[in-house]
Amino acid sequence: MDSTGTLAELYGSVKLSIKNQGTLDFEEFQNIHRNFIKLSELIESSDLYSENDKLSELATSTLKYLLIPYEHAKFLDSHAVSSQLGPSAQPQRRNKLRLLVLEIVEGIIWKFLSLLVLKLDIFENCEAETAKLFVKWVRNYANLREREIAENGVKGYVKLDEFERVQYSDGPMARREMKISKWKQEKELSEKVKIIEDEDTFKRLDAQVVRKVRMDQLQLAVIDSISLLENYSMEREMLSSMVGRIEELDDIEIEGSQLKRVNENSDSRMDAQKDNRFDKGYTDKLERLDVTKDDLISKEGKILRPFTIVGSDE
Repeated sequence: MDSTGTLAELYGSVKLSIKNQGTLDFEEFQNIHRNFIKLSELIESSDLYSENDKLSELATSTLKYLLIPYEHAKFLDSHAVSSQLGPSAQPQRRNKLRLLVLEIVEGIIWKFLSLLVLKLDIFENCEAETAKLFVKWVRNYANLREREIAENGVKGYVKLDEFERVQYSDGPMARREMKISKWKQEKELSEKVKIIEDEDTFKRLDAQVVRKVRMDQLQLAVIDSISLLENYSMEREMLSSMVGRIEELDDIEIEGSQLKRVNENSDSRMDAQKDNRFDKGYTDKLERLDVTKDDLISKEGKILRPFTIVGSDE
């Protein structure tokens, strides 16, 4: 079977796994996470998108695959901590792991958002004023994120208070307008994409209608990503002040391409493991990069390595 066929099958399998998921144990979480990484590999090897492609030039059948980074990040956001640590885990330990996960998912979400808005220009044909608000948000975030990472490396992140001073320089009404615009668009688009859930009906739709629904689905994910990045900024700032140095997390690390189970009862091995705490890189291409142990996400938001949250873990 060619790689495109394998991609379709694996994506369908992952979507089914996510749809049927409840509380995941470690192995279940690990398997889904590995499959997301495989999906990224297959997209690279299938050459579904070229560097200079415009969104209007992409085949309708490939549009859904643009959602893979977004869906992967949402999956990690929801399950990375709970699958690693039980309810009896110490709050400090849980907070440190959560902060580590946030560093990863923020980078993945930003890569998805910047690709769709800044490169593929998903709002290019949208005349609504709301589209301009979303594009402005992404561009302002991009500028501040670039500065933060230039100054602080991959640990840098956009501080929400500073971002809002830039984004809403016209005053409180601008913030309110953005909030209302997101709410209205999310409500409208959510109704439109519900038809995807009815597979039989969706398959019978005209090709142009299918493409429009897929575009609505991508726009909905973009708007949700804006909200996610705002939430991550607040949470990272709060957790950073609570947990101190994340390198002090003794037996939880990011390495490899799979998640390893956390040993909650292990002794601190901080000093002995300090040089091995992180893999050389997490990249959606699964390639090894010559980066420092802390470099999980590149300046552009690319994941710099297949990662594992672990007791030696991805």
